[in-house]
Amino acid sequence: MAKRLRELAYALLTICLAVGIAHATHGVFPIQVMGISPHDIEANALDVDYPDIKPTAGIPTVPVGHRVFVEAIEDTLIDISWEITGAPVGSGVAGVTGADTVFTFVADLEGSYEVSLSLNSGATTATLWVTAAEFVGVGNIGGQTPSAMEGECAGCHAGKAADWQTHVHATATVPNLTLPYMNESCMSCHATGYDSQKWADDLGFAFPQPGVGVYDSLTTNHPDQSVFFNVQCESCHGPG
Repeated sequence: MAKRLRELAYALLTICLAVGIAHATHGVFPIQVMGISPHDIEANALDVDYPDIKPTAGIPTVPVGHRVFVEAIEDTLIDISWEITGAPVGSGVAGVTGADTVFTFVADLEGSYEVSLSLNSGATTATLWVTAAEFVGVGNIGGQTPSAMEGECAGCHAGKAADWQTHVHATATVPNLTLPYMNESCMSCHATGYDSQKWADDLGFAFPQPGVGVYDSLTTNHPDQSVFFNVQCESCHGPG
């Protein structure tokens, strides 16, 4: 498993931006959250060892309950130690350690996690902060009024939200709900923060038969869920 993750980490070096660069105490070497696509999961059988793994954009802001993979992108580093040196009160991952090139943990509570990477020689230490939050939505789906108090994106970033509404991402769900082949699996890309279990259990949602008027019906009858329709801000910037 570790070998597969190392191979994946090295392959990602050629295509990933250095997100979440960490500054060391004596010098600088980068660590970052890994981006993992559905193809990565399938091709490397990552779900065998990590049944809870989900695709991730590779940014240091993740959903609560998300499995995070952090890598040391300097492949010459050897004899290293990872440790979660900061975590929300009550988190079960505080103090978790690792020694491989890739380190993984589940962000089990809302809040910030400090991930530290040390050379066992004691010469250098680097840190990266990962924040876990809940999705809140842009706030203007289905004619709703954005709320800054609820943390909805358009409540504070009205100008950005207005620009977003002119983009194809703002209608990623709308036209597709009229297509006969649209199904629940499509929502993982055509909605924001999609989690089939959460939508079914928490919001009482059953995916409808596509057709004319379905989108309007959903935004009227399921406002708590439809707030996450379309490809919104948090799809790229992370939740919260």
